[in-house]
Amino acid sequence: KVPGAAREIQRVVGVSNTIIGDDCEPYAVDAQIPSVVVFPENSEQIRDLLIVANEANIAVVPRGQGTKMGIGNLAESTESLLSMKRLDQVIEIAPDDLTVTAQAGCRLWTLQEELKFANLFLPMDPIGYDQTTLGGIVASNANGPHRLKYNSVRDQVLGMQVILADGTRIRAGGRTVKNVAGYDMTKLFIGSFGTLGVITEIIFRLVPLPEVSRTVVACLQDTAIAFQLCRRILASELLPAALEVVNTDGATALGYDQALLIVDVEDFTEATERQVRQIVEWCTEAGASAIETLEDTSRENLWRIVRDWNTQEIACRFCLPIASVETCMTFLQEQVPGIQMLAHAGSGILHSRYEFRGDVAEVERLNHFQYQARHLGGYSVVERVPPELKADLDVWGYDRSDVGIMQSIKRQFDRKGILSPGRFVGGI
Repeated sequence: KVPGAAREIQRVVGVSNTIIGDDCEPYAVDAQIPSVVVFPENSEQIRDLLIVANEANIAVVPRGQGTKMGIGNLAESTESLLSMKRLDQVIEIAPDDLTVTAQAGCRLWTLQEELKFANLFLPMDPIGYDQTTLGGIVASNANGPHRLKYNSVRDQVLGMQVILADGTRIRAGGRTVKNVAGYDMTKLFIGSFGTLGVITEIIFRLVPLPEVSRTVVACLQDTAIAFQLCRRILASELLPAALEVVNTDGATALGYDQALLIVDVEDFTEATERQVRQIVEWCTEAGASAIETLEDTSRENLWRIVRDWNTQEIACRFCLPIASVETCMTFLQEQVPGIQMLAHAGSGILHSRYEFRGDVAEVERLNHFQYQARHLGGYSVVERVPPELKADLDVWGYDRSDVGIMQSIKRQFDRKGILSPGRFVGGI
């Protein structure tokens, strides 16, 4: 279908904004190579493209920088891929309102560099921080370790512009915190993985840059001690920005040979120094063999590795009650020797990763992981896995009573099912 419609697609977005044939191979989604890749320069071209695709029943898969493209089931079709690469502008920084409006293809790192001049930043640190786009972060609801202090993507997005599958342009939310009269449509598009519409512009809430940032890294005998310290910190008056537990195998990726407790503190100088002293004291009492306090470049280098944790062939994200994270980590350690794990211990998020060993029982193992997550009161998503395993695996991995409602919502926004078909929960 696409080769026959390629001329019409090129007409609405321009020949220079499309590639066809073998040049599309680098944009494969789970080894499925699209027939055409489109690089619109503005939202009008996106609208025109979607109108053409909707009329011709051509599947469209939106893409930012590709850092989250491995997440999701095998697509029913990847006929055309819509790259947001050229919609990369910061539209407006409003320091007095503590907001910023930017195009979806703008990289997070680029935005942060511009915000520094206003002594502000966007409190997000997802996987792929240096490359990921704002649209990709919002579409995948990608949160990082500093969610503990600054809350989730859903709390940072104030509004957005979205183009639906039939070319309808809508705006949701606005530039104020209390901006919703009626249904909060922004929350619906956050985490929808491009299945309901193409996000083109986003309005974010900003916060002032912290005066001082320090990270305490404590080497401990085992993760049990690290979790004990986490419980003590969370029950105290301390306000860490991030609170991480890394198992011994995971610590090797950070240059250490013991289980780690990593605590980040961002605040005014006096408050930061007081909290760091208290954390170091408690870690010393717990028998830490080594304690470091990192700042500036060394601190940033550590968090860069933490943010890019899910880089091995098989990577899972577990979302659990906070009290169940330690149990899940112990379970995973027993199932896969050498597995590397990192937990956002104050948020109930556990990331695991290991290399694929060609084990024919791998799908069964991942299904077992998902069952265990449900048993503990949460769920698990397989965020990275070789494409050949996806045919027998539901990466979302959990039965839900609301799938029927989600499918109905999908039909209302995308009646012909052209947007990222089959990749989301329930085959949406």
